[in-house]
Amino acid sequence: MKKSTADHFSSEEEQARISALHRYKILNTPAEPDFDNLAHMATEFFGLPMCIISFAGEDEVFYKTSVGFKGYEFEPSNGSFGGQIIRSGEVVVLHDVQDHTDFFFNLNDVRFFAAAPLVSSDGYSIGNFTLMGNVSTEFDASKQLMLQNFAKIAMDLLEFRLALWEAKALKQANQSLTISNENLVTQNKWLEGYREEVVKANAILEGVLESYELLFKYSPIAIGICSYQDKIVWQANDSLAGMFGRERVLLGENLKSLFGRINGESVLSVFEKVHQGASSFHLKGAKLQIKSADGNKNIYVDLALQFVGRMGDESQNIMFILSDVTEQVVLGKINSEANLVLMSAIEDTGMGYTIVEFQTGEMSCNVQFKKNYGYSAHETLNYPDIFKAMLPEYRQVIKKAVNQAIEKKGIYQAEYEVKWRDGSVHRIRAYGKPTYDVDGKATHIIGLNKIIS
Repeated sequence: MKKSTADHFSSEEEQARISALHRYKILNTPAEPDFDNLAHMATEFFGLPMCIISFAGEDEVFYKTSVGFKGYEFEPSNGSFGGQIIRSGEVVVLHDVQDHTDFFFNLNDVRFFAAAPLVSSDGYSIGNFTLMGNVSTEFDASKQLMLQNFAKIAMDLLEFRLALWEAKALKQANQSLTISNENLVTQNKWLEGYREEVVKANAILEGVLESYELLFKYSPIAIGICSYQDKIVWQANDSLAGMFGRERVLLGENLKSLFGRINGESVLSVFEKVHQGASSFHLKGAKLQIKSADGNKNIYVDLALQFVGRMGDESQNIMFILSDVTEQVVLGKINSEANLVLMSAIEDTGMGYTIVEFQTGEMSCNVQFKKNYGYSAHETLNYPDIFKAMLPEYRQVIKKAVNQAIEKKGIYQAEYEVKWRDGSVHRIRAYGKPTYDVDGKATHIIGLNKIIS
């Protein structure tokens, strides 16, 4: 027997089969009770000791479930019991595996083998539902039919699993849209008036089926939907048109006439990745080239892409959401440059500067900060080293002062003496300000100090 009952598959068919397999996102996933229970049920029903549910990739077989079958989670396709690509509607039954030398990964002394294909919704064989035993077993047509039914149940579980995953991805995209909208409301004062209008509109539109279309059209966030096949925009709101400096809605436009590149990559290439992964795609502060009425220009956007199934007359679509954050990104770069100027000023004053991460004790600091504790520029200085250098009578006092600053969200200020490794003693004046995460937990402290004697 050869590796597969479908060795004559063309490369195009095999590529399509692999794409169908990847769509289910099942490879390299942990064991799941539904599949395990189904395999146990099959061994009891057929009275056989071993059952595997396997998925055949390009070069390896992944065993999602294995009952009574000892082996690895992955095996090379060639020579393994799960490597057979069986066409839809077929069942492979071998009464004596010992006669088939192609199975050279027979670590379980298998003699009897029966397998039915796991067939995707678009007709591709992506794996097998396999029963095995250590002795030859009669397996008539009725049993083969029942084995095919078990394989169909396994595929039903897989389809249900995929549906849950897609629902979660869509929910995440909706959450992303909500967060983007809230950020825009906070950052742009003029949106306050718009929010009031939305509240009024919602009150008027309550119970009206067209409310979604109206909110879509007048949303301050640019939203569009294009067909995957021909990349034609068939849904777009006014905000998207405004981004391109156009009064009319962009229906019927091809993506290539609207967008150039995202962070240097072709927009069409990014959309293809979203389609292949059948998942959402997010970028913050991405550099986007747009082809507006005033000519080509670059803006910075928060971008969300989501592959969606049938909408209207189109079977495959991609929704894209754009939030123009050009002003925020530019201001961020200005702040970064300002920080560089501030650091240069600190260096000129001869003060030590540091940022300490509380969880790890790791710190970054300038050369002067190291010198204040008797360390050279090339040596490593960590947070515990500071307390080690302090004279013992200051250690608990300084720790208490730091903790008080954290609790009160205030500024830490203290003086203490340190003993350098050469034996000399120096007095330091220090200042510090804790920083906090979104939950109010102190994560870092920014500090300045100077030798005063």
